[in-house]
Amino acid sequence: MTSENPRQLELVQVVKKVVPQLSNALRKGQCGRIGVFGGCVIYTGAPYFSGISALKCGADLVHIICEKEAGQVIKSYSPELIVHPILDTEYALEEIDKWLPSFHGVILGPGLGRNQSMSARISLIIERVKALSIPLVIDADGLWHITNSPGVIKGYKKAVLTPNAVEFSRLVKSVLKRDVTPNVRPDPVLVGEVARALGGITLVHKGEIDIITDGTLRKCALMTAVHDDAEDREIYCLAL
Repeated sequence: MTSENPRQLELVQVVKKVVPQLSNALRKGQCGRIGVFGGCVIYTGAPYFSGISALKCGADLVHIICEKEAGQVIKSYSPELIVHPILDTEYALEEIDKWLPSFHGVILGPGLGRNQSMSARISLIIERVKALSIPLVIDADGLWHITNSPGVIKGYKKAVLTPNAVEFSRLVKSVLKRDVTPNVRPDPVLVGEVARALGGITLVHKGEIDIITDGTLRKCALMTAVHDDAEDREIYCLAL
């Protein structure tokens, strides 16, 4: 980082302001309680990386809300994660309603899977997040659900979608009714167009150079690519 790049220096200063100062007066949980919705019998690694990355970014507590068969596997990865293996149970929404108000933010999608029977439940969870005005990052299979039902997230300004090239091409097809070829160096104008069509929510297109925009006429931010599962959790922590 050098003085030759003032935009990056400005970003560093913004990040420093959102990192809480350690204090003996703080108690566990005051520096961030995050809920990660994801994890199925096939995919257990992604929610783990989501949660552990959030903790490494400074969050105090991370809850993983996953399907029943994924619970023990995710628990075995780390004792630091609080795992709720309830997502596909009949009492899931009751439990989610109990915990959701305590979260400072939600990450939806890592290892979620593409079970069509879960689509309605995912939409209900998103509606609950919106009703509580909780910041929301949607990634991976969460984006697949959004592609099928884009209206559920439209206009929610506290949402951040983090598509890669293929996921973005699906969003373009769903939202703009256009076919585009996946590109790790996409047109920033097109990314902004999708963000505007979704009501001004923030898009982070992950690629060779990441593009961040909410569709406004301000210059979009650029950053080099990092590990997807880690990046999305870091985005959430910094968004707080």
